[in-house]
Amino acid sequence: MPAATPAEAILPRLFEPLLKGLGGTRVGWIGNTGVGKSCGAAWFIDQARARGFADVVLIVDDKDRHTHYQGARRVNPDDAAARPPSEKEDPTAVVYRGAIMDPGRSVDVEDVCRQAWDVARSEGHPLVPVGISELRRAVSPAGREWRGPWVPKTITEGRGPGISVSWETQSPQRIPVEGFDNSVICSFQLGRRGRAYLERSDLIGPEVSAVMKNLPPRHFVVIDDAGDWDGQVYEIPLRRSKRDPSDEE
Repeated sequence: MPAATPAEAILPRLFEPLLKGLGGTRVGWIGNTGVGKSCGAAWFIDQARARGFADVVLIVDDKDRHTHYQGARRVNPDDAAARPPSEKEDPTAVVYRGAIMDPGRSVDVEDVCRQAWDVARSEGHPLVPVGISELRRAVSPAGREWRGPWVPKTITEGRGPGISVSWETQSPQRIPVEGFDNSVICSFQLGRRGRAYLERSDLIGPEVSAVMKNLPPRHFVVIDDAGDWDGQVYEIPLRRSKRDPSDEE
């Protein structure tokens, strides 16, 4: 396995569309549970903000009691509309926590993607990264079909109005083709079924599959939309995320 390269080295590739003035980028983060993909996705959003590629950030992260993402915690877009950010909260980033915050309510990825279009078309045309902590929640239970129109529309057409998409999944075999065709894929350690699907779909070859099988935590490889691998293994830096009291609710 190649020696690890600091993840900062791949940022020009991940931000290439934005650096060219194309309005938005798409990055998919795949891997087993607990290997660092959520940390990597949150790190990527932090880097977008630090580099001026994010004016308003919308995150869907209702998987776990703790989130790596920074921003005002709300249940869903309706809750955000009813409770604008306080003086102590960041008005430029919202992390939708769904049932983690309120067991009686949930957050729908479709609603958040639709909100991203409204924000991107508002005065000043802000850049709007959308972070989706588990993309398969936007897919029908029966198979790899989208549950609604807004997620695929955002992935395939959102670049023009300035919407970026960062999505995560541990089950690439459940993700429709639009997700892969429009995204640079960052893969952490991945199980046999996921790797077999990627190989059958000509998204990776046997060499990179063997590397993905044994990647240590926080290490990932990058696969472009042509299925090519640059031969590098990248390492996400350790990050200290501030816990928010709402994470424990």
